[in-house]
Amino acid sequence: MTRKSALRKSKLENIMHSVILLGTMFILLFVIGWVVAGTIGMLWAAAMGVALVVSGSMISANIILRLYQAKLISVYQAPELYEIVAQLSNKAGLAKVPLLYYFPSQIINAFSTGHAGNPHIALSEGVIRALTVDELAGVLGHEISHLKHNDLWVMNLADILSRLTAMLALFGYLLIIVFLPFYFFSDLEMPWTALIVLWLAPHLSALLQMALSRNREYGADLFAAELTGNPLALAAALRKIELYQGRWLERLIFPGRRMPQPSILRTHPKLDERIRRLQVLAEEQYRHRQSGPSFYLNWPQNNTGKPKRRIPGLWY
Repeated sequence: MTRKSALRKSKLENIMHSVILLGTMFILLFVIGWVVAGTIGMLWAAAMGVALVVSGSMISANIILRLYQAKLISVYQAPELYEIVAQLSNKAGLAKVPLLYYFPSQIINAFSTGHAGNPHIALSEGVIRALTVDELAGVLGHEISHLKHNDLWVMNLADILSRLTAMLALFGYLLIIVFLPFYFFSDLEMPWTALIVLWLAPHLSALLQMALSRNREYGADLFAAELTGNPLALAAALRKIELYQGRWLERLIFPGRRMPQPSILRTHPKLDERIRRLQVLAEEQYRHRQSGPSFYLNWPQNNTGKPKRRIPGLWY
């Protein structure tokens, strides 16, 4: 199997997995709607899902950037950085080159927001300082992949479906509690099957959401490696991010012990598996004598910041 056919196969598998996972989440939502209120409940569940998806897609990327206190990086401040992003964006086929933002934090972090038509990528001081140019290019390629494939919209849809399923399940529990006296003082039987469905559906939906997130992360890694032509650089960046996210004592005594929970309970894939897949791509490239472009970066700023606790959570 050639490298191109292997990449094509992997992409098709990611798409199929995403369709199956999202489809199953929709089915769970309809099932819980039917348990709560029959056919009308299914229709209401579908209507609420559509309304929430539409309203959720209208959330401005600027809101997220303001929460992080991210500042726009101009082309004049970091021309080499924009050159890297432009090179990767053109190769990815993005309609617009993402605008770059900076937030002063030593935490190694990067995230994308918006969509392919209005893309934004935010970088922390830590991710710029800690990674080499090739590693940073791999991280940027990963975020560009999220924008290219509308991963943010897909994960927002999955989150809405999961929350709506949990909300309908709670409503079903309340209905059963309200009618509880009738079960004791009449011939009505307790709907045990409905109770089991009400209990299982939100948990299954949450697990499917986590599986979808892991699937999209695998796909973003693959696409980033294809954009940069350097899978090992992205693997090294992931290893650094994992290493430096912990406290110094944790890194010294318990290296590699972050995210000890089983993979089914993770929103991101296990690091070793992500690196293993990137190493397989690197071996394929070596056999075909393929190499990626060269990148250069000169970053003059030296600002730091610490996260602050605010009403929505921990922001910068």
